[in-house]
Amino acid sequence: MSSFRDLLDRHAVTSWDKQESLFRLMGGEHDWRIDLASGILILTNSKGEHHLPIQWLGTADREENTWIWAWANEQLDVPEPLREAALALRRHGEEHGVSELVDPERDLKEVNGDLMALAASGLCKADGYYLCEMDHGAEYFLFKSDEVRAMGESGPVRCMNVFLSILSHVDLNHRVALVYFLEAKGYDCLEDGPKVTASSAAGKIFATFDELGRITEIRTEVGSTANGATAPVRPEVDR
Repeated sequence: MSSFRDLLDRHAVTSWDKQESLFRLMGGEHDWRIDLASGILILTNSKGEHHLPIQWLGTADREENTWIWAWANEQLDVPEPLREAALALRRHGEEHGVSELVDPERDLKEVNGDLMALAASGLCKADGYYLCEMDHGAEYFLFKSDEVRAMGESGPVRCMNVFLSILSHVDLNHRVALVYFLEAKGYDCLEDGPKVTASSAAGKIFATFDELGRITEIRTEVGSTANGATAPVRPEVDR
């Protein structure tokens, strides 16, 4: 059995990295519309239109203060094929005992839509997620996009910055989350006591953790150049 927290530790940073790539592609100002009949999200910015195949994940209903999975929501007229990813997540939850993926609804005070989407994006191997603000709340969609995937980078400085940026937003086991993220980015991770050394063709990342697995220091090395935080780093995270 695993827990929803385990899923976040394994997938949240990688999913956060994909969201950073989406932002790099679209920038801050853009418009969206959805063609549900064809299952396409259309994002428009100064560079033109970007067509992203989607899967409907679920609804953060702020009127009822609940998260509702797509497979359990009969109020919106969405084609059944667009619910397949949400159904696959339910099966995963049933197999691994993750109630957050199985319960039709959850209180938003327990787990919000972004946390659900971060876990789902990783589990479903999506290229990211997009939330569409509605009068009643927000609809969450997973998407596939060659353009977003092409914006991804595996350099140590980018990886370090992505990892540090998520820590003030999501409660994670820092050590577990960093190792899973770096391995997903193609790094070989060597753990030695409180230290983790991650190596790839792009460079190295050196991290040190306290006895609770919280990051205390992290730095990068690209060739003969060292970058990053060589002084202790203690992001404020609600635990």
